[in-house]
Amino acid sequence: MKRFLPTLALALMAAVGRTGDAPAHRDFMTAVANAPDILAARLRMQAATIRQDAAGRIPDPQLEGGYGRKQTPDKDSPVWEVSLRQPLPKAGERAADQQRANAATDIAKAAYLERAGVVAADAAMQLAEAETANHHLAISAQLLIRMHQILAAVDARISAGQGRATERLALQTRIADLQLAAARDEQRTWDAERAARATLGLPTNAPLPSYFAPSAADIVADESATVQMPVARSREAASLSSMARASQWPMSAVGFRFQRSEMDDGDQEDMLGVALMTEIPWRSRRYARADMAAARAEQSASQADAVAARQAIDELLSRAERAELLANTARKLAAETGARLDAEYAALLARAGATGSDAEQPLLLLLDILEKQADIDIETATAEGDARVARAALWRHAPASMFTLEGDAP
Repeated sequence: MKRFLPTLALALMAAVGRTGDAPAHRDFMTAVANAPDILAARLRMQAATIRQDAAGRIPDPQLEGGYGRKQTPDKDSPVWEVSLRQPLPKAGERAADQQRANAATDIAKAAYLERAGVVAADAAMQLAEAETANHHLAISAQLLIRMHQILAAVDARISAGQGRATERLALQTRIADLQLAAARDEQRTWDAERAARATLGLPTNAPLPSYFAPSAADIVADESATVQMPVARSREAASLSSMARASQWPMSAVGFRFQRSEMDDGDQEDMLGVALMTEIPWRSRRYARADMAAARAEQSASQADAVAARQAIDELLSRAERAELLANTARKLAAETGARLDAEYAALLARAGATGSDAEQPLLLLLDILEKQADIDIETATAEGDARVARAALWRHAPASMFTLEGDAP
């Protein structure tokens, strides 16, 4: 016998299977890639990459010219002077600046991956919530149809003088409660879909992508943005330490100077010299030691952040695994309970065809069975929805390969 109110177990299992489909992946990731937040993060990453070309720069030479007059008691002659000076970078300064620029690029890449993970996770959660609410709405709609059928049967018995008005009022109350629950589910679906469009930057009437989420096997802790970010921060701190170490050396410059004096008799007196300028590192070494100590503290903090991120990943993976187990248990129990309710429904259906003053009672018992079955379906849909939300949260720790579609440039 066909089920009187089919559970959503098969439909939900089919939906779970779609999470591994390449079209669903491409559909979802295309929407994520075009989100305004992701476009902004991608441009910042490109800017940081371009800035690498300006790192480790060499100071430009300095050209200086001057004019004066040389006065003595017996003569007054003009003096021309030209000097060319080349400031020299401090030892290790250029390498430290290049290291800093590379670290800034790593941070920008991690920030892009981090933002993409947040947008993907939020969108997937909202899509999962919308689908769960829509499943609840479908269950309520099916149950309402059955309730109205039973109400029509009760009305027919009342017209024949075999029913009671109190039973009809009780049934109408249950219908009203179910209609209110359906209205709430419809509102939840609309709100979740609206939120998903806002997250992805889609117009109000634009179609939404299919739900897609990574599995636990797709998550590699060291490739997660939440781990890569503190690693990049640690590299940045190391570069700042190198820059501080370089800053303790004095700034220096080498120059050439040419001077010409014109005599009254028409002769010229030329002078060519070489100049060397250097700072006296009186205070810079103390400042450099403080900067290096601060950089070491930043490195230690970044390492602690990486440990915390790995622990958070383990917890999310465990949560997703528990949610999957609960969903599987709900589906199994729903199938077992549904089989028992089928048998009870068949027996009551046979009694409902009988005539007599007690024939109305099977109709109300049928309603109880229908409500029990609807509750089971709703619990199954809720458990499956929770599992989908838990998997959606894994997007925050997805590797970069998950955000690169096949055939696209990395």
